[in-house]
Amino acid sequence: MSDTALMSRLLEAAKLHVPFDGWSETTLQLAAQDAGIDPGLLELAGLVSIVAVVGLLVIVNSSLAALVGTGYAGLLTLVGVVSIPMPAVVLAGLVSVLATIGTRNGVFS
Repeated sequence: MSDTALMSRLLEAAKLHVPFDGWSETTLQLAAQDAGIDPGLLELAGLVSIVAVVGLLVIVNSSLAALVGTGYAGLLTLVGVVSIPMPAVVLAGLVSVLATIGTRNGVFS
């Protein structure tokens, strides 16, 4: 099954749960169950998407990649797609901010 078909099945199943549970971890878990998608596969897809977003942004601007990547990881953690401990996400965000402050135009001096 293609990635597009998998995501379509997941979104279709989520439509039934969003009015009751919002865009939450519960909705995501119930939609995956309804669509017959292994929750482990869903988490793996979330982790891969974090790597893809950060990888793309590194090409554009490394400082931006650090900040946006951490924010995106935090968002996926809050929604329940990936199970990264939130203190680790916050710590990574602080390190990203400090690293960005320590650079000049994204280049360490």
